[in-house]
Amino acid sequence: MEHYVGLDVSLEETAVCVLDKTGKIIWRGRCSSDPDAKAALSLQVNKTDDNDAHGLAQIVRTGWYREVAVKSMDSQAVRVLLMARAQLISQRQATANQICSRPSA
Repeated sequence: MEHYVGLDVSLEETAVCVLDKTGKIIWRGRCSSDPDAKAALSLQVNKTDDNDAHGLAQIVRTGWYREVAVKSMDSQAVRVLLMARAQLISQRQATANQICSRPSA
């Protein structure tokens, strides 16, 4: 059975709303939280943390946002090395192009 969860994080509590694949509310609740920042649905008319959590779960359920996998630390390290290598190759080519394009004296 597919479930979709919306979390609205505030400074003291996180509102949680769980929906089934038809959009029916399976569970609503709150738990304590201590975040650095708060994400919210600012366009809602009746703005409460519970409604924000419900809206977030609905957005995920309807496919407006897709699942994103968090890359491993090893994967991120390899990507940084590949990006640094690409930068060095680009700088080497730019230097070679400058040397070759100088007029002879």
